[in-house]
Amino acid sequence: MLYSIKRLTTLVILSFSITLLVSCAPAPVKQLSDLPVSFKAAIVLLTNNLLMQVKNKQGMLGGQKKIVLEPFIDMKSNQVVKVSRQIEEIIYVETHKKFGDKFIIERLTPESVTQADYVMHGVILYDAHPDQGNFYHVKSTVIEKNVGKIVAKSDVWISNKNLDYTPLVDNPPVVIPDSQSNKVEIDVMEMEVGAEVPQTYQTDLGAGALMTQAGAAYEKQDYQTALDLFTQVTQQQSLEKKKMMKAYIGLYRSNIHLGEQYAAEEAFGKLVALSVEEYNTLSVKFLFLVSNTAFDKKLKAEYPIWLRQIAQYFDNQNLCLHIVGHSSRTGKLGYNCRLSLDRAQAIQKQLQPYFSGIKANSKTDGKAWIHNIAGTGTDDAQDAVDRRVEFKVATCPVSDNRNRDNKIKDCINTAEASR
Repeated sequence: MLYSIKRLTTLVILSFSITLLVSCAPAPVKQLSDLPVSFKAAIVLLTNNLLMQVKNKQGMLGGQKKIVLEPFIDMKSNQVVKVSRQIEEIIYVETHKKFGDKFIIERLTPESVTQADYVMHGVILYDAHPDQGNFYHVKSTVIEKNVGKIVAKSDVWISNKNLDYTPLVDNPPVVIPDSQSNKVEIDVMEMEVGAEVPQTYQTDLGAGALMTQAGAAYEKQDYQTALDLFTQVTQQQSLEKKKMMKAYIGLYRSNIHLGEQYAAEEAFGKLVALSVEEYNTLSVKFLFLVSNTAFDKKLKAEYPIWLRQIAQYFDNQNLCLHIVGHSSRTGKLGYNCRLSLDRAQAIQKQLQPYFSGIKANSKTDGKAWIHNIAGTGTDDAQDAVDRRVEFKVATCPVSDNRNRDNKIKDCINTAEASR
């Protein structure tokens, strides 16, 4: 009898242990399809996939954890755009609905980051799909903050053709150079689960929290608060140059809205110096009328600030420059080569009042769509970066003996060779 009771007790304990082990086993994480799906469905899938990975990492232990969400950035412009906010809202709703017992999620701020267990961030790209042409592509990772390791990684393809790429900080005057400018984001996105993130990511997280808070204030048109926060970011001298440029863009735009023209010009001057000294180039988003070299009226009042600071910097530093016009991918190639060259030459002429030696110390070229950044050809906010004028440091003395026709032929030949 005693033996039977002991045997029964052992079986009960064994059965309970097996049940517990089964209940503690990680739930399978569904493999996401590579097929493009609608925007909302894609972000819902992304959220569930990421959080299931984090949940399985936790197991049954640990209780409710806090995730802070760093706004997803457009990888081409390095800006937070309006679709980033739409992504955030879907992630918040889906997390609360499906994982509310496991996770609290909120936007990255200086306060929330100190209490966070995990940081979620991501990027938005317009990529070549392996099988079906170009589509929007959203990639995201979740990082365990205190350990500095990636614990979840996922990506989705989006079938929608027109996402809202309007920057939250409206009308940024310059394009942050792509070369090495987003290296940390690329490194993190390409790392596998379990990898340690670069130390620069961890050290820049506090500045990122300030930037997020500044961007939210700017979005609410609280420009004085935004100005104060962007100023705090610029005071962090060890900050990655890309983030420093983003802070000065915010500083410039906040001052413009507050009517502080002198401070705005000073901020733009900092942008010029940062870009040229770090990347040897400066890309400026002059807005031209369609098929024209005349400026669009929208930001025309700001252009004297831009022209004056560009001219003064190159003149004061005794630098020569190569002025390169670009265009979006609409219209015929020959037309775009002519138009982009005309715009470069128009800017060269506009610099003359501020830099008397500009003609002798610069050369011009048009590149049409050869060096497109977005390349969508949508002629809207998404490919505004493609309709830019670029100022590159050139070797002095400058030689520019080609005539207009030869420059256009060079542009056409280069474009055709790159196809």
